[in-house]
Amino acid sequence: MWRTRTGDDSVSPHTNGETVNEATPNELESTISEPESPLPVQNKPPEQVTIEVTTTERETKPEPQQPTKAKKNPYMKRTASAGLRAGVLKTKTGNLKEFFSLGKKLGQGQFGTTFLCVEKATGQQYACKSIAKRKLISDDDVEDVRREIEIMHHLKGHPNVISIKGAYEDAVAVHVVMELCAGGELFDRIVKRGHYTERKAAELTRTIVGVVEACHSLGVTHRDLKPENFLFVNNEEDALLKTIDFGLSIFFKPVQNKPPEQVTIEVTTTERETKPEPQQPTKAKKNPYMKRTASAGLRAGVLKTKTGNLKEFFSLGKKLGQGQFGTTFLCVEKATGQQYACKSIAKRKLISDDDVEDVRREIEIMHHLKGHPNVISIKGAYEDAVAVHVVMELCAGGELFDRIVKRGHYTERKAAELTRTIVGVVEACHSLGVTHRDLKPENFLFVNNEEDALLKTIDFGLSIFFKPGQKFCDVVGSPYYVAPEVLRKYYGPEADVWSAGVILYILLSGVPPFWAESEQGIFEQVLHGDLDFSSDPWPAISESAKDLVRKMLVRDPRRRLTAYEVLCHPWVQVDGVAQDKPLDSAVLSRLKQFSAMNKLKKMALKVIAERLSEEEIAGLKEMFKMIDTDNSGQITFEELKAGMKRVGANLQESEIYELMQAADIDNSGTIDYGEFIAATLHLNKIEREDYLFAAFSYFDKDGSGQITLDELQKACEEFGIEDVHLEEMIQEIDQDNDGSIDYNEFVAMMQKGNPQKGNAAGVGKKGLEASFSIRFREALRL
Repeated sequence: MWRTRTGDDSVSPHTNGETVNEATPNELESTISEPESPLPVQNKPPEQVTIEVTTTERETKPEPQQPTKAKKNPYMKRTASAGLRAGVLKTKTGNLKEFFSLGKKLGQGQFGTTFLCVEKATGQQYACKSIAKRKLISDDDVEDVRREIEIMHHLKGHPNVISIKGAYEDAVAVHVVMELCAGGELFDRIVKRGHYTERKAAELTRTIVGVVEACHSLGVTHRDLKPENFLFVNNEEDALLKTIDFGLSIFFKPVQNKPPEQVTIEVTTTERETKPEPQQPTKAKKNPYMKRTASAGLRAGVLKTKTGNLKEFFSLGKKLGQGQFGTTFLCVEKATGQQYACKSIAKRKLISDDDVEDVRREIEIMHHLKGHPNVISIKGAYEDAVAVHVVMELCAGGELFDRIVKRGHYTERKAAELTRTIVGVVEACHSLGVTHRDLKPENFLFVNNEEDALLKTIDFGLSIFFKPGQKFCDVVGSPYYVAPEVLRKYYGPEADVWSAGVILYILLSGVPPFWAESEQGIFEQVLHGDLDFSSDPWPAISESAKDLVRKMLVRDPRRRLTAYEVLCHPWVQVDGVAQDKPLDSAVLSRLKQFSAMNKLKKMALKVIAERLSEEEIAGLKEMFKMIDTDNSGQITFEELKAGMKRVGANLQESEIYELMQAADIDNSGTIDYGEFIAATLHLNKIEREDYLFAAFSYFDKDGSGQITLDELQKACEEFGIEDVHLEEMIQEIDQDNDGSIDYNEFVAMMQKGNPQKGNAAGVGKKGLEASFSIRFREALRL
């Protein structure tokens, strides 16, 4: 299978068309690491066996490794505390910072981060790829870095190969300084130009194959040629095209090219046992891990009709948000100067026909609901060679709960007004034959920051058309808001009313009606738990409000109020019976906790998972190896689905997808080893003092004994977590009000499970970000 160790390390100021963020030089790598050596095998004396192979295989295959030389787990990431390598480069180098100043982050790969850098002596700009030494686990990893640098020097001087300036090493990283290619990727340039001829294709092919020929003549094979690895030096029309990323390249020696003869060689039993049986050529399958580019087979048409080119009508600006399948950008209409939001969905991520149908349906539903004042308005959809772009109304006023907290003054009457808006959208959807299926506070945004700004419903990615009486069986939604009949896999549009009832309960009390330490526990409470109307602030809430909540949260959907009946309830009516006195201030405090707390705890859980010993995670490591069938160090959705089937987990595809989302902390679309351990880690591990201290030390970068706002910001950036209200997060954990989090406060936050005291479970931004360990472990029979 293909190994893409550095496939995403671009030196272009953008990656896949996304806007990059400013970064500090300490941001050295993402949390993903992939192996390049085989998985550990049993360490037993090999027996000699005889098999038939061809001479071609014999000549091109490296000598088998001896099983007696057991390797360390290639997936376990070592941190500074676990021992950085003393020297990666063979010779001592100067300090990078003596000669160069590091600037903004240009790109992020799996082993390193690329920064803009400026040579102090000349002011010349370069790109600097910083490879974290803690990611270099094995001797092979070190050798790969050395070889990449060696090959870049070996090829230096070719006009279409990126030129290396020099390599430097310090205590934490190896820094490779090279030519800056700021003109963007090959395909992006073609699309942007909008004019492309067969002659131009021939010219580009001549350049690309010229590089290949030069490499081969110098005894180098690239092994990872793809459009993303060709960048233009600048934005000029005649800019040179450069080949980059030699992380998988290797030196080779010529071999005889003669017909293979049958020979006998000896190999160990271990090799025989660990090597997969060769596939029959009559049943050849496409590699599911290979990124599909336009030339390799991107879907020719996702939208049913041909559209204009987005860039003819709109200019794209900064990135506003990142999701599992797409990235949202600010965009401006050229003709009017009007600002919109543009969600760009990469076509390479649309693997199945179902994925394509989901995109089409979401756009169709947005058009179907267009015109409702509280539904986000779609402007149009566009498709080009690499993505589908959905241009829609810009909602810059923030999320529902954030607005409430920010205002600081909140009444029961205001809660009734918001409920009227939310249920009004539900009623409109149902009357038009649409069920939303993912109603939650995060999916309601204000158009702007004005006091009377409209509240809009967004994200119809899980929405579906329905006919009267039609029932669905796939489990979708978010833990706190999912209706009991959804969990029982037999439901209709009534589930939306339940979700709206949960939002109302939170609006009035600041906590969800059904909560637990784990996702599975939440589901148990949704199915069987009792509503609490005795704890504060409920005694002060009007009976009419409580009556409505009860009737919206009836477990039998046949007895639950419809959306229309909710709108007719006296408490929801304009100038109805809802009280106008302020709600308890504790409600605002709890809302802050509810929307912020889980993010810090989830980051801490992964830090703890990365520090567990081999013995503590031996079973989980074997489970990871079992699921990761291609030994890539990343579990894909298809691998997880197959793995669940092998262990006998009776889960719907949608449930497996939800587990995937829950475990995939960095939204990469796959689960790396650290994420898998964090997801399957038994909860008692977070009670141990040594783990808690290790997690605290990770956030406390300067060792001061306090986690500051800046340190928390850096941690969020490292984990790829955005839209976090850091001040509120610190305030809720900071018991002595000194503006930072000390160790005791951190431990208290980690160990609290009651949402009224700390809300350990939290609320999901991406659907299932509650505590997911128990459900994952149960699914895998752990």
